[in-house]
Amino acid sequence: MEEDFENVLQPVDRVVVDKSNDCWAVRTQLKVLMRQMIVGNYGPDISAIIREKVSEMVPIVAAEKQTQTRQLFATHFTGNGKPQLQQESLLNSHYKGDKITEWSEKKSSTSSNQIKMENGDLVIPENGLYYIYAQTYFRYKDPDEGKSKQLVQYIYRRTDYPRPIALMKNVKTTCWSKEAQHELHSIYQGGVFKLNKNDRIFVSASNASMVDTEAAGTFFGAFQVF
Repeated sequence: MEEDFENVLQPVDRVVVDKSNDCWAVRTQLKVLMRQMIVGNYGPDISAIIREKVSEMVPIVAAEKQTQTRQLFATHFTGNGKPQLQQESLLNSHYKGDKITEWSEKKSSTSSNQIKMENGDLVIPENGLYYIYAQTYFRYKDPDEGKSKQLVQYIYRRTDYPRPIALMKNVKTTCWSKEAQHELHSIYQGGVFKLNKNDRIFVSASNASMVDTEAAGTFFGAFQVF
């Protein structure tokens, strides 16, 4: 009886049939019908053994049920239009560039799953995979007319380790135009990282006097992937 029941739960292409038997086609169709009824109509009420077999055959359905009840975290911050960059003392900083400390949060309809910020740091709420991204907007008129400059954006991670860990770095070397009233450049970068609860993520940039914290040009955010 147990073997017959297991055959019912198997996909059709796995069912072993005796083609010499005139009734094999009818038996196969009955098994298909029984399997559809078990999976489609009685899935929530069948025993643990049957549920395990159904999950093996339809893993996507099982995964969808798990993700439907889980709340993923996300947030997006923008520049607030004020030049708020901070360089800690060399003794305490252990990172390059000037840290952007002031951000404006873009509120969503549900705030319970938003990642919080403290002193320019995104505070990771739980272990998981997160996509971290940031863009820094640079605006400057070079008094030396045409002298090249190197613009750098860094994204760092603070953990229990005494020094911040560099997650990403993007560099652009520019040569300002003599005719332009202002030169505008932006640097964007993003990536997926496995982070732990209470990790802190922050952005720093070179050439602090050139950073423009306009909301549409300078932003920083993260969302949980898994």
